[in-house]
Amino acid sequence: MRFLPFRILFLCVLMPPLLYMGSLKGIEEILHAVWRSDLQNSLITDTPSLLQGQDRVQSMVERNIRSYFEGSLLVRLGAEPDITVRTEQGRVLYPEAPQVFSAFTDQPEPFSEEQFGPDPERIAEQNVTILQEGVLFTLEVSIRRTSWLAKLVLGFYILLFVILLYQAYRYRIKRAEEAEEVREQEFNALQQRLEQEQHRVRETQERERVYSQEIARLKAALSQADSRLQETEEEALGELEALETKLQENVALREEKEREIEMLTREMEKLQSTSKAVNRKQDKQIDHALKRFKTLYKNLDFHRRAVEGFQQLTPDQQLKSEEVIHLLDRDAAAVKVKRKVFSKTGAMPALETEFAHRGRIYWRRGANGKAVILTIGTKNTQTKDLHYLEGLSGEEE
Repeated sequence: MRFLPFRILFLCVLMPPLLYMGSLKGIEEILHAVWRSDLQNSLITDTPSLLQGQDRVQSMVERNIRSYFEGSLLVRLGAEPDITVRTEQGRVLYPEAPQVFSAFTDQPEPFSEEQFGPDPERIAEQNVTILQEGVLFTLEVSIRRTSWLAKLVLGFYILLFVILLYQAYRYRIKRAEEAEEVREQEFNALQQRLEQEQHRVRETQERERVYSQEIARLKAALSQADSRLQETEEEALGELEALETKLQENVALREEKEREIEMLTREMEKLQSTSKAVNRKQDKQIDHALKRFKTLYKNLDFHRRAVEGFQQLTPDQQLKSEEVIHLLDRDAAAVKVKRKVFSKTGAMPALETEFAHRGRIYWRRGANGKAVILTIGTKNTQTKDLHYLEGLSGEEE
């Protein structure tokens, strides 16, 4: 798990339960608003039958409520509506209370057929009284935390963050592999250079040995033939001096190469020890800039390569590029497009927009309506940027 930052793991553990609690509360509020709006005018649907005593208000209210919720998928999954229907005088119409209810409360007893009998006139009189008092209803919606609806919401968020965690892990691995490949290339280059310098040192040492042998030979010849070669003494001495000069030059050259080899060796060790720290610092800077862009520009999505390119711009170029990014966030249609860049994968073409004369922003319109910033660079990085865009596919958005 060394490729995943702690904050990503923390968010993937913390966010699912928080979103789960908030989503259940939101679903309850939405269902409350929808059901209340639907039931507001559907509790009493046949007023003439009530006035003629053919039906009771309590029965019609109960029948309409049951009919509304009958076959409801959300109710079967665990959404529980708690409905109470009363008159403005406090008579409970739904759910109907038993007759003994009035013995324990100050509310008047609800009407019932057992009290008045099946007489249509008495029923009509009862219905008129209720309608004159006015009908009020209260609705409370709750979702059982052990219901299928709650389990589906929780499962959705768990699955979503597992996918996000997996994608973050794959991205980190890819970045680590790319950094390792760059370090390996640099190490191989230094290793090759070191071998070349070592070969030159060996050549210098060989020349030094030859020169030393030649000097010894000349000295021996000079001592043996001093009497015979008196006239060429000056010439021999001059040749000897020239050879000693060459010997000193080769010794100096060998010492210089040895110092350069030692310097290259220390440089390789330093590169190996500091490469990890440098990469971590660069990743933190890029993550900070990416978080800043996502916070400031809600209508845009950013590829990480775009943030890396932004970090490499001069301060003046960064200001100019942010002007274009701000305009894209506000109204992408108002941004001037210089040309379209097509990828080899057949994905949607990227749009090129200039800034600060030499700056380039490559973007496209995403499937969710947001503009996607693919990469940011200058004229100097245009070849690499176009190569990157050619390999993009639609899934990478």
